[in-house]
Amino acid sequence: MPVIVVASTRPGLVEQLDGALAGHEFNVVLCPDGPKAIRTAFEHGAEAVVVDLRIGEEDALRVISVLHAASDLAIVAIASRHDVDGCVRAIEAGADDVTHPDTPAFELAARLRAALRRVRRTFPALADDAPTVRTGELTISGNARTVTKRGRPVHLSRTESRLLSVLAARPGEAMSYRLLLSSVWGRALSNDLREVRLYVSYLRSKLEDDPSQPRYLLTERGLGYRLALISPLDDDGDLEVSTATGATSHN
Repeated sequence: MPVIVVASTRPGLVEQLDGALAGHEFNVVLCPDGPKAIRTAFEHGAEAVVVDLRIGEEDALRVISVLHAASDLAIVAIASRHDVDGCVRAIEAGADDVTHPDTPAFELAARLRAALRRVRRTFPALADDAPTVRTGELTISGNARTVTKRGRPVHLSRTESRLLSVLAARPGEAMSYRLLLSSVWGRALSNDLREVRLYVSYLRSKLEDDPSQPRYLLTERGLGYRLALISPLDDDGDLEVSTATGATSHN
């Protein structure tokens, strides 16, 4: 179930949002401070975060700026109606919308849904009906929203999920950097590969036993990456089944 993180010291806000979002299948998680909100958002692959500036403006703005820079989740800030400067700073830090503490829960929920729609238009969701992929000890659902390793869930951010979903759509085949940039970030003409490499490193840290010697996410030099197909009966990864050709490396 998609997670919405609420960074606030107002426990009642979670119950109010839960009620307002009834029928939309979100799990609302309260975090009383910034560091916990950031950690929870990444660990649970949150789709949205509500940041109340009353947890401390510096703390709140750090949550907004960190999550805006490192993910694509929807961000709604809560600032005092009279705190114009705080509203401006929240928007400049990366908030998609700013509302006020006295905003009714149903309106806050509507703003969240609107922010999520904008994010999803910018980063289109991948097909939900793609087949489940099993490779080695990994099981990847069609859109990589559910990933398990040795039967245990692996929590991915939305960007990590999209990247893995693109690779899992054609397991065993090399996917070019340009295709990955276009499919995941919507930047087909960009030659900046740093973001692709960064998120592959994030995925390896979560999926590989030894990220420096990956078995699943393999680099095709000069081309891109591929998701290796590994027999679940092969503990050493020697029985990889792949349609890809060309040199493979671990970088």
